Amino acid sequence: FPTGGRMLVTLLLGASIALTICGAYYYESFAVNCYGIGAAGMNFGTPGSSVKQFTVFTSFTYIMEQADADETQEVRNGIYVLAYSYIVFAVIIPLLQQVGLLILWTVPLTLRRQKLVFFTIEVLHGWASMPVFLLGLMVSILFFLRCKSR
Repeated sequence: FPTGGRMLVTLLLGASIALTICGAYYYESFAVNCYGIGAAGMNFGTPGSSVKQFTVFTSFTYIMEQADADETQEVRNGIYVLAYSYIVFAVIIPLLQQVGLLILWTVPLTLRRQKLVFFTIEVLHGWASMPVFLLGLMVSILFFLRCKSR
């Protein structure tokens, strides 16, 4: 590739890393709707409160808030592990994949090191896909318990 093309791809990979971080913080990734009598009661005082929208980081803080002082230390530790593993799988691993691609593109490596970095990226890709299902399940269970308790 010519120098301009290499610089453009490097710039685009850097932009994808920045957009991943901004997207995890600002982009609403999903919403949880509460329906029925419980939703009508929630909307009575504050219209629209039966719908809760989440970004990656707001869902992380919502999970962390579930570890209140009434729980035992074991339950709080489990919630902490759940929340931090979610951040690792939803943000850190995709960022590591993008950094690995940036390394493959910019750093001169031997063929053996290229294969090692590429294999690592592929393994990380398998782990990064799993939390999409688990996050929806986890937050909807937590939100359902909150709707039920009101």
